[in-house]
Amino acid sequence: EFGSAYCADGMNAVDWALENYPVEVKTIGIMGYASDYGQDYAKGVKAAEWIFTSPSDTPFIDNSLVNKFLKTKYIDKTKIILANSSNKTHPVIGMWHISLFKSLEDFLVKENRKIMLWVEEQNYEILNFENKIYFFNINTQADLAEAIKIEKSLKIP
Repeated sequence: EFGSAYCADGMNAVDWALENYPVEVKTIGIMGYASDYGQDYAKGVKAAEWIFTSPSDTPFIDNSLVNKFLKTKYIDKTKIILANSSNKTHPVIGMWHISLFKSLEDFLVKENRKIMLWVEEQNYEILNFENKIYFFNINTQADLAEAIKIEKSLKIP
C-alpha cells in the first residue's frame, strides 16, 4: 500500500510511541501472524502480560483510545478486549493476553484469517467508542485524500 514496508512502519510507530506516550512504557509487544516477516513475532513480548494491537493504516488512533483500553475495568477471565464503533467490531484494534499466543498461532497456521472466528471461542469483551474517526483507515488514494481533509478539520499539529 503505497510502497511502504509494514516492518518499517511498525518500527517507526514504536519509536514514536516510546517518545510520545504520556506514561512510562515498560514493555511493548508487536504481533504478526504465521509466515509474517521473520516468523518471530511473539519472541519479543514474553515479558509483557498484555499487548495492544492496531493497524498501521488507521492514522487517527491516539492515546485517548489507548487510555480507555488501559483504564476500563474488565471481567477477570477476559483475555481479549476489542474496539467497537457504530455497531462494528474492529478485530485488529484491541488488547490481547499473551497466554493466547499458541492458540492464535495454531488457528492462523490452518490458513484461516477470519480472526473473529477464533476470538468468539475465547473470553472476550467489546469496548465501545463514540468517535468513529479513530477507525478510519487508508487503503486507496481517495482514502488518503479524505484522511488529509479529516486531519485539517481536527487541527492536528
